[in-house]
Amino acid sequence: MPTPRFNPMRSFSWLSLIGSALASRPVLTRWVMAGPVTIINSFIIMWGMTVWVPEGAANVNHFALPVIIFPLIWVVLFTYVCLEDNLPRGSLVMFAIAVVNLGLVALG
Repeated sequence: MPTPRFNPMRSFSWLSLIGSALASRPVLTRWVMAGPVTIINSFIIMWGMTVWVPEGAANVNHFALPVIIFPLIWVVLFTYVCLEDNLPRGSLVMFAIAVVNLGLVALG
């Protein structure tokens, strides 16, 4: 399957430019997304969980539960990145997850 290239005759948008840049280097993109991006997103999700997980009887569940679930979060994100065929969509999903959880932290 040939990788899509940037076509200057198409309508120019920053999203298509980023998508073609990500698709032109699939090994590097997948490596970066499966490595540092997944770890950073896992920490952001863990940080965001302190907002929506209830405190519990000892008032520590909203801190302890995210720490315990962290490896599961990492495995789910890593598996998603490794199995995603469409790299621009995968990077958009990872970015959206980070933005939503950072929004939770900012509002909470």
